[in-house]
Amino acid sequence: MRGRLSNGVEAGCILLTADSGGTWLLLGGDRSALVPGRRVQVTGEVRRGMLTTCQQGTPLSVRAVTTA
Repeated sequence: MRGRLSNGVEAGCILLTADSGGTWLLLGGDRSALVPGRRVQVTGEVRRGMLTTCQQGTPLSVRAVTTA
């Protein structure tokens, strides 16, 4: 999916607001590429129901990230 990155309300939480709708909590991935404000394309695996401390977005385990 493609969209814009932002910081979550909890420290260390990175969110992707997808162009197609929805907010995703990004887990793992290349943190140097996950810069708030940057537009990216992310591939990964959805982890619905996974508990996190971030309390925002649907968890997504990142496999790859590229700038969009």
